[in-house]
Amino acid sequence: LRMRYFLLLLLTSSNLLNAKEYATIESSQVHIRIFGLDKAEISRHLKVTIHKEEGYKWAIFQDYYDKYRKIRSLSLTVYDNKGKKVKRLNKPDALDYAFNENNTTDDIRQLFLDPKYKQYPFSVEIDIEIELKGFLNLPTWLPRSTFDLAVKKSELIVEVPESYNLRTFQESISEPSIKLDPKSGSKIHRWIVENLEPIGNEMNYKTFFEIQPKVLLAPDKFELAGYEGQLQTWKQFGDWYLNVNKDRNELLDETKKYLDGLNKENPKELIYDLYKYMQDRTRYVSIQLGIGGYQSLPAKLVDEKGYGDCKALTTYMKSMLEYKGIESNYILVMAGNDVPNIKKSFPSNQFNHVFLGVPVSSDTIMLECTSQSMPPNYIGTFTDNRNVLWVDKNDSKIIRTPVYDENDNIIKQDANLKIDEEGNGTMDIVAKYSGVFYDNLLYYKHLTKKEIENYNYNLFNFSDFTISNFNLKEFEGKSEYRSEFDLFINNVAKNAGDKLLFSSNILQSIDQYIDANRFTKFSEVKRGFSLKDHVQVSLPVKFWVQQLPKDQRIESKYGTYEIRFDFDGDIMTINRSLVIKSGRYENDSFDLFFKFLQAIRKADSNKLVLDSKT
Repeated sequence: LRMRYFLLLLLTSSNLLNAKEYATIESSQVHIRIFGLDKAEISRHLKVTIHKEEGYKWAIFQDYYDKYRKIRSLSLTVYDNKGKKVKRLNKPDALDYAFNENNTTDDIRQLFLDPKYKQYPFSVEIDIEIELKGFLNLPTWLPRSTFDLAVKKSELIVEVPESYNLRTFQESISEPSIKLDPKSGSKIHRWIVENLEPIGNEMNYKTFFEIQPKVLLAPDKFELAGYEGQLQTWKQFGDWYLNVNKDRNELLDETKKYLDGLNKENPKELIYDLYKYMQDRTRYVSIQLGIGGYQSLPAKLVDEKGYGDCKALTTYMKSMLEYKGIESNYILVMAGNDVPNIKKSFPSNQFNHVFLGVPVSSDTIMLECTSQSMPPNYIGTFTDNRNVLWVDKNDSKIIRTPVYDENDNIIKQDANLKIDEEGNGTMDIVAKYSGVFYDNLLYYKHLTKKEIENYNYNLFNFSDFTISNFNLKEFEGKSEYRSEFDLFINNVAKNAGDKLLFSSNILQSIDQYIDANRFTKFSEVKRGFSLKDHVQVSLPVKFWVQQLPKDQRIESKYGTYEIRFDFDGDIMTINRSLVIKSGRYENDSFDLFFKFLQAIRKADSNKLVLDSKT
């Protein structure tokens, strides 16, 4: 879906280092001229001053083109610190290459133009003209694409025929001025933003996008590759999507034969079997050919080739379900871990991915068709807890994907620690992961042996230890897995005269899961989670516990913490439970949340004291 290419450019920019004092947008103008349902032009002008090396990325131009989006002209002019023109580069000077050369079949290419001038400070002016031949999307306008960039002036102008109904959605910015040009008869919409100061605190892109001045644009009616559509309602957009993808459900005869022999009385079991069959036969390849951003390859072609993009694989799965008499629905989503929420009140293409929903009785099974390893009815952090478009003939609507919370996202660990008289220890750990923690297993599946080793050593906070054994076990068809570790730990307990001391929490620190910076005063727990630890400690023969620490329980609106201690013979048992709810905390609310975290850290840092019997 082509909206993602606009967002990719923004996301690339948002990953820059702190650009405060590094670069300043002196002036920026985007001028969009719409001539009808299938023709528009975009002119962009940008003047940016680069103060230091860290801001050099702003001097580099990059953008994409395809058969529906042509870059007609491009110029990049460099000025020194006195305003004297140093050099001018044009479109023929740009590097022209495939947008993505990995697992991709597309007709999309990218232009990249580097001025290769680094005598700071200097300025760059970039001018570009783009022609759109058929369009569903118009680019979202942001005066800046990263939180730490100053803007002196930024302007959006949209020029449309007098009878054209331009749909707009703006946030944190005034309504546009609208004037009629008597010469051309065009309506001219204009938005202006001036003197935006950099935001001092780092933040994720989703948060940044939410608070920035922005304008979303969409046509009332449109035409793309001969497919006409309307965008006043989500129902209309869904019907257009179905029309673009109709008559693509034919399967190979051998697949039909296999499906004819696949019979299950339980519909859920049949769906799961078909999903596994699809995963075993196909792999994901990004395909952007023709109107590939919206239109799927035929299911029969996926059947023959064994690959497809998200649309094609979803259509393939949908076609097999349909052949077996099971109805299913496309689900359009803005996928990713750090992406903006779609604007529910503004029907438009705000999506970059598609997966499948299968209504079964009172439940809906969701199938991510691009993964060869994801279990059925698990969508993970890529598409969870967000508004999506449920595509249904004459009834498309916005729904919400499942929320994985503290009752789903659980790590449960059982450990046995044996400490010798020198304070060294051997420990075996069995951990069970569920909910979004299942994503860790998907991560394991793509790592090399050496990368897995490094990843495992980063799981533990011991200063000096060795992993002697490691195993993983997946529970087929479930979003759960189990890990097993055997460890040797030097000085897990510290010698202090005739005593041995070690921390009451030896497994999971809260700081492994929550980033709470008291200087930026911002923290976000996107998904609630639970950590449950049961640790049995075998004491050295010559040591005993004279007094156990007090059990503790901390309750708050942010979650709960509990730790309990027991001692029987030469075995000490530690039971620790931590439940954190989702939430976003800034300024005063951050201070209260941070105080809660500090109380947990203090409880975790209590020392267990082993006394010598002699």
